[in-house]
Amino acid sequence: MTFLEARFLSGTVPRAMPSESPRELLQTALALAREGDYPAARERLLVLSREIPDFPDVHFYLGLVLDQSGDSVSARAAFEQCLALDPFHDEARRHLRELPAPDAATGTFAPPLAASLGRATVSPPPPPPPQDAGSVGMEPPFERYRVRPAGFWIRTVAVLVDLILLSFAVGPFVMVAMAPFESSLVEIAPMDPEELMELVLQGDEEILWALLLAFLVETTVVFLLHSLAFSFYHYVSGQTPGKRIVGVRVVDQGTLGYLSLGQSVGRYAGSQISGCLCGVGYLMAAFNPEKKALHDYIAGTRVVYSEPVPMSALEMGATALLALIALGYALLRLLDLLL
Repeated sequence: MTFLEARFLSGTVPRAMPSESPRELLQTALALAREGDYPAARERLLVLSREIPDFPDVHFYLGLVLDQSGDSVSARAAFEQCLALDPFHDEARRHLRELPAPDAATGTFAPPLAASLGRATVSPPPPPPPQDAGSVGMEPPFERYRVRPAGFWIRTVAVLVDLILLSFAVGPFVMVAMAPFESSLVEIAPMDPEELMELVLQGDEEILWALLLAFLVETTVVFLLHSLAFSFYHYVSGQTPGKRIVGVRVVDQGTLGYLSLGQSVGRYAGSQISGCLCGVGYLMAAFNPEKKALHDYIAGTRVVYSEPVPMSALEMGATALLALIALGYALLRLLDLLL
């Protein structure tokens, strides 16, 4: 018994289906899949994906059926759309990673399923090739795109956008964390550098500890929040706000799909190593054909030009919150300067 048969034999229908008609259509599709009639099941699931395009499990089941039908390109697109709607759909992520890698010779991959269903604006696909007997009932194949690595300068622009946004968003958290040291820092602030250095050389422990602890606290808060933000965005979509603006995306080196959680965290840790080497790790992206930086080699990733990946509700909410915090802090600093 295959995994798909075992999954469908349970007869379990996902909860929270919006109406009885789609529920019945899904039950029919699952029954057809249990019987091995994958073309008919695929046809019904494609109809469902249009009727309830924001329901991730529909795209997940569609991906399973397409995979069993031998259409790994379309299966990849369906799993990608499921993850775009639900970034924590672990089964979709696992099946996506188990699909055959894209053609290494041509370096191509499929865009998200949303592009072929009218949920994103892309160039019109070319005329479909003749269909064989096994493709009866299928839609025309998804358009394939040649992978184009993102170079050093476009990645630099994306990083600068992200750092500017995060510098304002992290500000309020740094202020709260530094509050216990405010009295000491206020006392130190009016001192000129020579006076401060003289006190340090004289072994003034109070000033030394205040400076050291303030530095450690600020560095820790900034590091934790930056690592959380970059790891989150690279995990849920591969696109930070800066990367989304310039049209690039971080993908797995082998599958050209979503990163695992370990890759997302490891890539940020690797980027810190790149920075500690006087930026040499970042400069590596300018001097190799795949435009990979040191942290890409460490995490097994690459950065490519990409159509925008549909944002999940979680990613949209996180981005809106980040923007509001950054805007509020920027206005606060502006008022502080003016008053």
